[in-house]
Amino acid sequence: MNTEVKTKEELEKAKNRGEKEIIVVGKLAKDLYKTRKIATLSTFAIGTITAATLLTPLTGGASISIGVSAIAASTGVSISIIILASSIGITLIYTIYKDYNVEAEGDFSSKSFKLKFKKK
Repeated sequence: MNTEVKTKEELEKAKNRGEKEIIVVGKLAKDLYKTRKIATLSTFAIGTITAATLLTPLTGGASISIGVSAIAASTGVSISIIILASSIGITLIYTIYKDYNVEAEGDFSSKSFKLKFKKK
């Protein structure tokens, strides 16, 4: 059975339940597709992005700008993609791409674009 999700909360619940196939639609599908390179980063880079994000309230935003700029420069992932990934959840993106094979369906610019995640 496959589960269709539209929000990051629904995606996280489906992943945590161990769904064998998750179909992501709408804006979330496009955002996940844009952030797919995050899953290829080293655990050090993921940790740095996560730490910078967590420290943002304590540093008045300085940690996120410094951390994101450094990661963007060293990994080739754009700052806008790192910020987008942070809004979805770095760990969620990393684990969904590591635990599932992904297949894009439809034209990225169309409303029918979707991502199918099948458990490895």
